[in-house]
Amino acid sequence: MQIPEEKWYQAIFQRRARRQLDGRTLESLCFTMPREPLPKWISSALEAARLAPSAVNRQPWRFSVEAGSIKISVDNDRDTYNLSKRLDCGIAMAHIEIGAAHEGVAGQWEYLASPDVARFKSLV
Repeated sequence: MQIPEEKWYQAIFQRRARRQLDGRTLESLCFTMPREPLPKWISSALEAARLAPSAVNRQPWRFSVEAGSIKISVDNDRDTYNLSKRLDCGIAMAHIEIGAAHEGVAGQWEYLASPDVARFKSLV
């Protein structure tokens, strides 16, 4: 049985309501952000990714918004807690897909060399 994207999207925000997060703003998690308003699907995808769980709540991902895409990178190369930052980024990547799907946008991942992880490109 497949769970519709809407239920996943709701679960992300219910988790946020039940759990104390460190309150990092979206701006603090972005390397680059355009000055003009973001398309709804990018805003939704980034907000879902911002709320993604990570090991010891370190949120090691950083985002760059580019034309019709979101790039995810690790914050730095320092090893913390002997846990893979790229694994945490993979969890955020799943949340990006859920946020985009919530707005009716499908995309494709392009995997990148370190310190970047991947780029989600809209298929629209």
